[in-house]
Amino acid sequence: KQETIETFLSLIENHGGSNPLLQVEGFNYDSATIALKKRPLKKLAEREEVARSIQAVSQCIDAPLFDRESVAPRETPMTASNPFQRQFLAYSMGSYTFSITQCANKLGPSAEPRHVFAALRRLQACNELEFALDTSEKGRIFHLKITEAGLAVFCGDTYDEIEGKLTNRLFESFSFSINSAAKKVLD
Repeated sequence: KQETIETFLSLIENHGGSNPLLQVEGFNYDSATIALKKRPLKKLAEREEVARSIQAVSQCIDAPLFDRESVAPRETPMTASNPFQRQFLAYSMGSYTFSITQCANKLGPSAEPRHVFAALRRLQACNELEFALDTSEKGRIFHLKITEAGLAVFCGDTYDEIEGKLTNRLFESFSFSINSAAKKVLD
């Protein structure tokens, strides 16, 4: 369950005290669809780094009208998979779907999903594109960062030492939750 994963990650986050092993950022929307309005993605990528990243990680769902023959068949499905993608197929410069996280990873080691969101909002304000996020469960991801202390623990020799502690803390946390729920029912 989602709550179990969140509890476990919270315990790991809090285990490090003032030096946390990881930082839980929370849920982000990850699946985006863009429709280009002024120029094709290839031209936009000449000036915009985020467009180069999108070009590298995206799947074309509607090729530009003048370039339909050059797009590989696997990249152009016959129909868009859901309504929020279909609304963009009217634009003639192409429509693409991609992962915000993969795009951020392609931008560089210090890039984050928020940088991709900011760039997409800026390009939308300039009327270069329209974008939409898949807000369903399928379009969300759980975002977390492993700190340097966490890397040292998870990749080093000390993981076995904290594994037992984390297991005990998780057991205590769930036992407390179960006992509290049982008390409420019995009272």
